[in-house]
Amino acid sequence: MTSQPTPNRQPITRLPLIGSMIDEMLQDAQEQYKNLEKLD
Repeated sequence: MTSQPTPNRQPITRLPLIGSMIDEMLQDAQEQYKNLEKLD
């Protein structure tokens, strides 16, 4: 049997921080996508 990993729970007060981290990752991914499009 495979055991599932235990979730890493965060308090609701950390939501703005987590949201900004997701926004930064999205911006980085979009920038990288634009750079890859230039290669074609």
